[in-house]
Amino acid sequence: MLARRAAVEAQEFFEKEVTKAVRVIEKGNKTGQQKKIVGKRAEADLDSGRSTGPLHAVLWTAGPDFFKLQSTSLIDATEFEKSMS
Repeated sequence: MLARRAAVEAQEFFEKEVTKAVRVIEKGNKTGQQKKIVGKRAEADLDSGRSTGPLHAVLWTAGPDFFKLQSTSLIDATEFEKSMS
């Protein structure tokens, strides 16, 4: 029961973070190595608070865990995400 609650909290936090985005590029399901859905995933532009423009982010959940990668390069962020799998 505790794991289920943690997974729900991770997804709620994911949704909260996505709503803060300046622009959501892509949003859908996160799949694991066997192509099974393990959570939610989004690519988004975030307000960097600087005049240099937005900060790119890849956000996802996997069960009870929430992950957020930020970079000035969306390509770098997605490549790093792939290396974590």
